[in-house]
Amino acid sequence: GFTVSENILDVYFAEVFRPIFEYGTKYVECPRCGIFTRDGFCEYCKKVEKYLMDDQLSIFKSESSKRPIKVLVTGGRCGLGEAIAMRLLEAHFSVTITTRYPNVFKNQLSKDKLDSYYNKLDGVLQMDLSDNSTMKEINELLDTSYFDIIILSAAETLHFSKEVLEDAKALDDKALDDKALDDNKEQLNGKMDWTGDFVRKNTGVWHKCLEDHTLAEITDPVNVNVVGTSILMKHFLNGVKKYRKCNKDDRKFMSLIVTYYEGTFLKKSSFHPITNATKAAIENIVWTIRREADM
Repeated sequence: GFTVSENILDVYFAEVFRPIFEYGTKYVECPRCGIFTRDGFCEYCKKVEKYLMDDQLSIFKSESSKRPIKVLVTGGRCGLGEAIAMRLLEAHFSVTITTRYPNVFKNQLSKDKLDSYYNKLDGVLQMDLSDNSTMKEINELLDTSYFDIIILSAAETLHFSKEVLEDAKALDDKALDDKALDDNKEQLNGKMDWTGDFVRKNTGVWHKCLEDHTLAEITDPVNVNVVGTSILMKHFLNGVKKYRKCNKDDRKFMSLIVTYYEGTFLKKSSFHPITNATKAAIENIVWTIRREADM
């Protein structure tokens, strides 16, 4: 009675033939200067980008000797958001993170991780970028220019099934001790994976072409990556503008949006086109914001 599911076949073909699908061209265009190179930025532009980022961060490091530099990192429970937040804590920034599941986050951590990460955070705020009602507290803080830096790293990439999200929400709503958490993890598709994220029954949209997407797999990345991120940026910029009108000091602000070169649509297969398109949309929004900031 054993059968190989469509999802396994999708993953198999995607992984085996990815070099053909996504790396079919030997050379790609540097997104900064347009010179063709083997991969991403050319060597010169890599140095320029690193210099610009180091220059920006050095400003905040010098500021931190006068006052705490407050940073908001979205999606800080696991993965890239967690790694960014931990590096900022090591550099002595005051860090607040957001997550959809704050109780799950706290209960899944070992004692060492509680001490080295969770207990050093300024705050852990609940926020779901696909649900505007959960963004009210964050938006109020951004409107008052509470944060010096915002790092938007949360994104809809691998779509959770509705059942997984409902199980996770039920899990998060309970005040859990360790045993209760373990019991509930078993109901939640078995376990957490090695990144601390929920194990999925399949890979979501990652290995799906457009015709295989459900309606939710089309609308959710738009709501999360474009609408949700744009709302956060709007409130952050509004807070900066109000601060500049009322204060004459040289306080610095910075926003970083974590993405990739989706805007160029190079090295892209036919998989998860909506995710790629929404990240490209965010990159275009960021470029227009940069022009506004320059003016």
